[in-house]
Amino acid sequence: MSKRQYRRSNTALSNYLSAHEIRRSDFAAKVGCSEQHLDKLCCGLRRPSGPLGLRIEQVTLGEVTYIQMVNDHKTRIRVERAAKEAA
Repeated sequence: MSKRQYRRSNTALSNYLSAHEIRRSDFAAKVGCSEQHLDKLCCGLRRPSGPLGLRIEQVTLGEVTYIQMVNDHKTRIRVERAAKEAA
């Protein structure tokens, strides 16, 4: 999957970054992860570890929670499974 496809998403984290006009590279540095990992979190391909999820909650002042990111990841998995079953 290309980087461009990673950036298209409708997750809590992605929506937060867009609404606050924060670059992913800047946010990744602030929370202590790579930009590539943040891209995957933003599109629901990965869920954060507990410590990273807590840092994201703190940096966003609770606007993005660990639970929201886990749910975004679960939704992504359900959609992919449904697409595979339909094919």
